[in-house]
Amino acid sequence: MTTETLYSTVGGADKQYTITVDAVSGGHSVLCFSGRRGGTQVPQLKTVKPVTLEAAQKMARDIRAKKIASGYQPGAAAAAMAPMTSSPAATSPATTARDGAPYRPMLLNPIGSREAEVLLGDPAWIMQQKVDGVRAIVHLNHAEQRVSAYSRTGKPVALTAAVAAALLAEF
Repeated sequence: MTTETLYSTVGGADKQYTITVDAVSGGHSVLCFSGRRGGTQVPQLKTVKPVTLEAAQKMARDIRAKKIASGYQPGAAAAAMAPMTSSPAATSPATTARDGAPYRPMLLNPIGSREAEVLLGDPAWIMQQKVDGVRAIVHLNHAEQRVSAYSRTGKPVALTAAVAAALLAEF
């Protein structure tokens, strides 16, 4: 896998764009991530199906040239991103539970400290701290050692490789 991260501070922004060429079943893929530096990175799969290494590298060079032309500059590499499936929406757990029943995440509702203590002690509830305005449904596949994250609408959410590894180890 090869990865390059570009940064832009044009117009007061502080953005990053990561281009990754990775080996996948049947060839290679080009996957890009973009977003605010230090914030949530939005994945963008640039190859619909696996391509040759040469084609993937050419696509990555072309993307890099366009980003540099728009004001991005090379910089220190960002955290490695966890691999994503080529078609996450097709298997998104954001719309289907393990038993096949549809479900959606619940929106946040304010509660008092007493109710929070009761829920924290109940193993039937899973909670997460909301950070940087992003909530995700996480699907762990221990058999394949894969972690996938999705928004409530089924769109993929990027995770760093370190976060994916920690989730697999913890749960």
